[in-house]
Amino acid sequence: LAQLLDIPYGNTHTILVFIILGLGADGCFILLSSFRRTDAGQQNDIRAAEACSHAGVSLTVTSLTNVTAFAIGSLTAIPDLSSFCKYAALSQFFLYVFQNTFFVACIVLNEQRIENNRLDCLCCFHGKEKETAKNSGPQGSTRLSRFLANEYAPLLLSNPCRIAVLVATVIIVGVFGYFVSTLTVEATGNNFIPDGTYLKENLDLTSKFFSGVPNDVDVVITDIDYFEKRAELLTLRAKFSQPGLETGPPYINADFSYWFEEFITDFQARTGLVPPAYNYDPSHVFDDTAVTGGFFPNNRTILEFYVKQWTQDIFGTDGFGTNPGAQFVGNVIFDTSDSIVRSSVSMQHFPIGEFDSSGVFQEDAEEVVKAVEKMNDICDSFTFEVYPTAFVYTTSWASYAIVLKELVQNVSLALLSVLIVTAILIGHPVTSGLVFLTVLLTILELLGAQTMIGYSIDTVVVVLTILAVGLSVDYAAHIGHCFMIKDGTREERIIASLEDIGAPVLNGALSTFLAVLFQAFSKSYVFRVVFFDFFCAVLFGCLNGLVLLPVLLSFVGPASYGRGGDSDAKVGSDYEMASPSM
Repeated sequence: LAQLLDIPYGNTHTILVFIILGLGADGCFILLSSFRRTDAGQQNDIRAAEACSHAGVSLTVTSLTNVTAFAIGSLTAIPDLSSFCKYAALSQFFLYVFQNTFFVACIVLNEQRIENNRLDCLCCFHGKEKETAKNSGPQGSTRLSRFLANEYAPLLLSNPCRIAVLVATVIIVGVFGYFVSTLTVEATGNNFIPDGTYLKENLDLTSKFFSGVPNDVDVVITDIDYFEKRAELLTLRAKFSQPGLETGPPYINADFSYWFEEFITDFQARTGLVPPAYNYDPSHVFDDTAVTGGFFPNNRTILEFYVKQWTQDIFGTDGFGTNPGAQFVGNVIFDTSDSIVRSSVSMQHFPIGEFDSSGVFQEDAEEVVKAVEKMNDICDSFTFEVYPTAFVYTTSWASYAIVLKELVQNVSLALLSVLIVTAILIGHPVTSGLVFLTVLLTILELLGAQTMIGYSIDTVVVVLTILAVGLSVDYAAHIGHCFMIKDGTREERIIASLEDIGAPVLNGALSTFLAVLFQAFSKSYVFRVVFFDFFCAVLFGCLNGLVLLPVLLSFVGPASYGRGGDSDAKVGSDYEMASPSM
């Protein structure tokens, strides 16, 4: 479908395999657990319908949230990230469709296989014994579910443990919040090359021994009347040589050659000779001492004629040695009618940053962005179009200016979509607000952990952080929704929720972790970051969803959908599942 829609496939899109494994397995575990809790004495199609009705809202919350977050991420200005988010949104959509159709059908068929006592893989063959009667009632809780309900939940909901969880959360948020404040953007292009390759070793050595050199930049002047604008053109050097511009943004070297100044100097020196240094018509020039300090061509056409002669060394070298205009032949561009259509002034940025302890120059991303902005401000001060351009502007420096902005913008929009979708589908502002809080804390902890171990912000990190929003929603939204459809006191509803949904959530988290485990040993930077970010998303998502969220719900959890009044009212152990009245 993505190819039919002409959505390009990029290098980072291979990560989608792990997204599908992680998000898909989680939903499958939820559906299978819900099916097992239906009455085994009923027909399988009725059991499947009940399982979908119980798990459907929860899966819809997480799936719609993920699709919305990825769809918003596709609006980014980074083309590769936009394409990735489109693929991710389509993947999540089809996961949702297949989970509720194909996978449910597989569950029913597998249940029929069990009833007919057929072997797992060789389902054409019967087992040794065949059941003669079908048991009624739920198939029972798993060992993990019973542990969560009987051991883990009572311990978690004890007052000392609840206080310890809140205190630990404050400390963790404070520590990781500090590291988030130190997030940096660095050029990580070399990291995308696999370790151990000749190219990677060569680039690493180049960075070590030849980093920290000036960066070339051209200030481009567009198609203007160079005769009419000669006075303003002569202010260019003064604008780029103001005090402080060498030691601060734009960190520009004021010692540069400007072709227009050089032409005027050489032209006036030659026209002042008797006889002239080259053959010219005296009617072509006039005394322009007030503006240029001497003789100057008297209109645009004649000016462009002599500039072309000067740059192409037609003036000759009589008494002057090599013509200085020849060095600017690439700075002045003419069209077929010999009119100047564009010119440029070559300058250099001083190195912006400092050397680290290993001797490698590390650019200061914040100062680099300021330098580019200052260059644009100076160029905008002219009354005609002038703009700076450089190779580094379109490579590493471009990422400095946009990646951090895109990270904040896209993650914020993804989090906003989490809040809106959960508020609509969970149906209560307190529960949806707590789910949003746990997702927000997971993202904060993830970014803090990245900074702690030395990762900087790049396109891969932006992509994985948006994906982490989707992963962490799964761990929190299922618990929040299940809490709202249980009856009883807050503690009873939390225990029932952990018993029902805790094990599938943990199984989904474990499957996601196992899916990316071997990426930790990859020689590719991208896959190592995939492992680390997914590991952190799983770890912090489970901690916040299965530890912090139940504690918060035990304090401020609202009444269930099926009952009004005090949510702490004792109503026994009837945990009949219900759907929210929207």
